[in-house]
Amino acid sequence: MWSDLLVKISNTSIDFISSIKDDVYLVLVDMKSFHKFDILKVEEAFNVFFAKVAAYDEARSLSSEKLSRSLVEQQLKKAKDRFQDAQVKASKEASKVQFAMVELERIEKEIVDLKEQRASLCATLKVQITLHDVQTKVHEIEEDIAKLENTTH
Repeated sequence: MWSDLLVKISNTSIDFISSIKDDVYLVLVDMKSFHKFDILKVEEAFNVFFAKVAAYDEARSLSSEKLSRSLVEQQLKKAKDRFQDAQVKASKEASKVQFAMVELERIEKEIVDLKEQRASLCATLKVQITLHDVQTKVHEIEEDIAKLENTTH
């Protein structure tokens, strides 16, 4: 979604850039709905970008001689560069979030495995304690039998 939007902005002529404003904001609304990462800086960059586009459109419609086209193009290029930087940063942050989520899932699974292992070890320990108690009783009985056999001889 982001890369398509970036290509669309990059390929749109400065004279028609305001025509894609609605598309951009629809993508932003979709991205907000994911609740995975904060896109506030990207929104701010777009607001600045489209404010400059609006200023350009207004200046162009009022008087194309008053405002140097190269100045506006420079401003637009700077805005596009800031947008690309924000997009790269958002992508990196999204990757970090994704990595953290995968790591969290791995840790949660490990916790479940450890709890199962603990339960198994507790059950084994109870069996060993019971076995030890039985072995102790058997040993005591064997000693009693040995004493009785020694006294009867």
